Amino acid sequence: MDARLTTCRYAHGNKRIAASRWNVLVVYALRGLTRLRIQNGPIYELERGRGSLALVPENHACSLEVDSSGVAALLHIDVRMLRKRLHDRNVSLSCEPSQRHLASYTELRRRFEALLRVSAETGDFADFHYDVAELALINCLLDGFGGVTTDEEDRAGAFRAYVDAHFDEPLSLTQMARRFGLSTEHFAKVFKAEVGKTFHAYLTDVRLEVATERLRSTDYTVTRIALECGFPNVASFNQALKAAYCMTPKQYRTTHERTVPSAPDVHARKEAELLASRPLAPKHDSWEIMIDAHARKEVLHASWRELIGLGTVESLADSRVREQALWLKEHLSFERWRVGCDFAQCEGAQGLYDLIDCFDFLVGNGFVPHVLVEYVPENDPQAYESAFGDALRRLANRYGVQTIRAWRFELIVRGGGSDVVWGMYFELFSRIGKTLDEYGCAEGLMGPGLRCDQTCDNLRAFLREARRRHVRLGAVSIACRPAAPAHEDGKDLLVRTADRYYLRNQVMLAREALEQEGFDPNLLVVGGWRDSLETSNIMNDSCYEAASIMQTVLSSLGLVQSLCYNDALDLSVDGGALSAFLSGRSGILNRDGIPKPSYYAFDFLAHIGSGLVFCDERCMASANDADNYQIVCHNCERLNAAYLTTPEKQLDYQQMNSYFDEPSERTLRFELRNMRPGTYLVKTRFVNDAGGSVGNEALRMRLWCMDEPSRSEVEHLKAYAQPQLVLERYVVNDGTLAFERTLQSNEIAYLHVIYLY
Repeated sequence: MDARLTTCRYAHGNKRIAASRWNVLVVYALRGLTRLRIQNGPIYELERGRGSLALVPENHACSLEVDSSGVAALLHIDVRMLRKRLHDRNVSLSCEPSQRHLASYTELRRRFEALLRVSAETGDFADFHYDVAELALINCLLDGFGGVTTDEEDRAGAFRAYVDAHFDEPLSLTQMARRFGLSTEHFAKVFKAEVGKTFHAYLTDVRLEVATERLRSTDYTVTRIALECGFPNVASFNQALKAAYCMTPKQYRTTHERTVPSAPDVHARKEAELLASRPLAPKHDSWEIMIDAHARKEVLHASWRELIGLGTVESLADSRVREQALWLKEHLSFERWRVGCDFAQCEGAQGLYDLIDCFDFLVGNGFVPHVLVEYVPENDPQAYESAFGDALRRLANRYGVQTIRAWRFELIVRGGGSDVVWGMYFELFSRIGKTLDEYGCAEGLMGPGLRCDQTCDNLRAFLREARRRHVRLGAVSIACRPAAPAHEDGKDLLVRTADRYYLRNQVMLAREALEQEGFDPNLLVVGGWRDSLETSNIMNDSCYEAASIMQTVLSSLGLVQSLCYNDALDLSVDGGALSAFLSGRSGILNRDGIPKPSYYAFDFLAHIGSGLVFCDERCMASANDADNYQIVCHNCERLNAAYLTTPEKQLDYQQMNSYFDEPSERTLRFELRNMRPGTYLVKTRFVNDAGGSVGNEALRMRLWCMDEPSRSEVEHLKAYAQPQLVLERYVVNDGTLAFERTLQSNEIAYLHVIYLY
C-alpha cells in the first residue's frame, strides 16, 4: 500500500479527472482563475481573495478549466487510508467557496499552503515535515468541513468500508465475523445479502481494482504489487487477474495505456518555488494582557542590564572595535562590560603596555570592566597568580584602588567536562582571591562559569569542593548554551536542544543544585549566554535572535543576579577575523557597526522602568508616576527538528522559515484599567522580517555574503536597520484604555503609552 495519505499535484490548462471511490480531491486556485465543474454538482469559480478552495467527494468526476496564467493545486486524499486511521469509520467531507468567510476556511487554506510548501522539500526531514503538515491539514478538514459517520443501520456500507481500508491485510471470514460480532456462518450470509456478493469475491475485486490501477500507473514489480495489495503470493494474483481479465499482469500492462509519468513534474517544482517565495498565510492567535493602573509597582531588578560581553581586552586594540564600543555605550546603558584577559600573556614590558593601553581606553571612557580570567590546567597557579598580581598592581597604581574595587573578576573553566580537577582550580581561585583581597575587592571574585551538564553533577562537584575547602563564594557563575554537556562511554558530548526555554531550565537546575548543596540559590549569575553553539550561525543575524533575547529575559526574570549576553560586537568574536558583511556572528552590531535585530531587543528593554506592573513570557510593562507606560513584547517562534539536526555552519538564511515549526501571527490585546480620563498617545516601535532587519534587507539586495559592499549600500542598510514607528491617539472616558497589536513571526515591539491631556 502507498505510504502517503495525500498526494500533491499541479494543474495547468484544461483537465478531466475521472470519478474514484478511493479518493477525495481538494482543488486550490494557487494563481489565476480556475473553473471547477463537478459531475452532478455545482460549478465553482476559484480565485484567491474570493474563495480559492473546493472539495470534490469520492465517486464524483470533475473537470478543470485553468486560465492561461493560472495554476491549480490538487490534493488527492486516500479515503481508504483515512478510514483506517479513523478506526474504520466512514468519513463525510464537504467544502465549497461559499464558506470563505468562516475562520475555519481561512485556516484550511493556510494549512493547504503549508502542505504544498513542505511537499517541495528535500533532505533528511522532508518526509517528517510532510507528515506533520498532512496531519494538521486533515485535522482541520475533519474539524471544520466534515465528520466521521457511524451509521449502525448501514451494515453494507460498514462491511465495504472495512474491506476497502484493510484489503492489504490477510483478512478472513473468521476475522470479519469477530470484528462485527457475528458468527462465521451468519456473517457470510449477511455479507452476501447486504453487499450482493460473497466476502471473498468482494475482497478479491477490491484487491484487483487497486492492483490493476498500480499496474497502469506505477513501475512497481508484479511481486511488489501482489504483496502490497493483499495477495498471499504472485501465483494467487496471477490466477485472480487471469480469471477476471483473461490475461497475465505483463499482458495487462502491455494492453492498457500507461499513465506513469515519463519525467519529474517540472511544473510542480516551479509552482512550489513560487509558493515558497510568497509569504505564508499567517496563523492568528491572541494574548490577553490586563494592566491595572492602581496595582502596586514592583521594583524591577533588570538582570540583563548589568553585564554584556565585549570580547577580549586585546580586541580593543582595534580602532573599529573601540569606535563601536563607544557607540554602544552611548546608546545602551550596561553597568559592566565583560572583557577576557589572559594574564599569562601579559608578562614582559610589551605585554603589559598593550594591556594597560586597552584598559586606559575602558577606564578613560567610563566603562566598568568585568574581567574574565580563564583557568587553564596546564598553567602553573603560582606563576599565573604572579603575573596577575603584577598586572593588577600596575592597574591599581594607574587608576586608583577605588576604581579597581568597582570591577568584578570571574575565574572560568572552559567546557566544564567531567575531567575538571577542582582542587587545582581552587588553588588558583584562592591565590587570585588573596591578591584581590589586598585591594579590598575579594568579594568581586566569582566562578566557575561552566556549562551545567544534564543533571548538574559538574556544578555539584564544584560546590562540594568549595564547601570542603570553606571557600566563600560571592557569586556562582554558569554559562548557558542551547545544549548540555553529557558523558557517555568515556566521551564528553554535547546534547543539543531547540527548546526556547533552555536557559531558564538550566538556571532552574543550577538553583536547585545550589540549594541542595547548602548554598543560597540567589548567588547564581549567568556569566555568558548565547543561542548558538558555534560562533557563526545565521540565526544571530535574524529577527529570531531578537525575539529569543526577549523570550530569555522575560522567562528568567528574578532567577539570576545578572544575565550576560555573550558578545556585543561581531568584530570582537574570534579575534575579529571577518570577511563577509554578515557572517552570523553573535554580536548585536555587525562588522560595519550596523545594529542587528538583537540590538533592538536590548534597546527596547532599556526603556523599561523600575516600576514593574506586568510580566509574563510574552510581555513586560512598567509605569511611572505621570501615567506613562512602557511595554515590550515579542512573538518568538519555536525551532524544529530540521534546525536541530543541521550543523549551524550549514544553515541557510534563505531557508529561514523552514527552521520553525509554523510561522504565525499573534494578536496582543491590551487593556489598561483605572486610567486617568484624557487623551493618550501610543507610540509603537517594532522590528520584524519586513522592516528593520538588516539581514532580510541584505538578502533582498543580494549583499548577504558580500565581502565589501559599497559605502552607499552600507549607508542604505544603516538607514533601513531602524525600528518602524506607528503613532495612535486614544481617548479614555471610562477609565479603560484598550488597543491591539498584531505581531508577525519573530517580531519584537516597544510600546510607549503617554498621557497628553
